[in-house]
Amino acid sequence: MATPGGRLQQLLEGHRSLELAFEQEDGPRDEGEAFLVDVDGFEGPLDALCVPNAIAMCGADLMTGLDRTRDAGYILTSPVLVWDNEPRSSPILQHLARAITQGHRVVIWPRHLPKDANEMVAQGIDVAKVLAASTFQGLRAQLEFHRWRV
Repeated sequence: MATPGGRLQQLLEGHRSLELAFEQEDGPRDEGEAFLVDVDGFEGPLDALCVPNAIAMCGADLMTGLDRTRDAGYILTSPVLVWDNEPRSSPILQHLARAITQGHRVVIWPRHLPKDANEMVAQGIDVAKVLAASTFQGLRAQLEFHRWRV
C-alpha cells in the first residue's frame, strides 16, 4: 500500500518547485458551495497535503489566513489551527497564544515528534490520528500550551 508521503514523492519527482494558484470566481459565491467543515489549517502546503481536508495558510500567521479565507467567501466551520512543532519559536508561541485566547481549536503536538507533518509521514506516523489526539480548546489548550512551551 502506498503511503501519502510516497505519493507526494512520486508527484514531486523531477520537479524543483511546487506552485499552487487559486483563482477567485467573478460574482457572489453560493454559500452552499463555500462551506469548509472541520478544516485543518497548516502553515505550509506540504504539511497540508499530509491529511485529508486541510488547507495551507503559507506562513505562521494562521489567524490572518483564516480572515483572508473568510474574506474570499469561504465559511469555515470548526477550523483547527496547526502550527509546526516548534515550542521555542517566538512567532509561533505568540500566534498560538492569541488563537487560544480567542477560543480557536488548536493542535499542540507532542514534543517528541518532528517539526513538520510531512516529516512525520516520512517516519510512518499517522498524522491524522495524532491531530485528533492533540487538538485542544479553551482551558485545556492553555494547559497543554504551557506544558509544551517549557
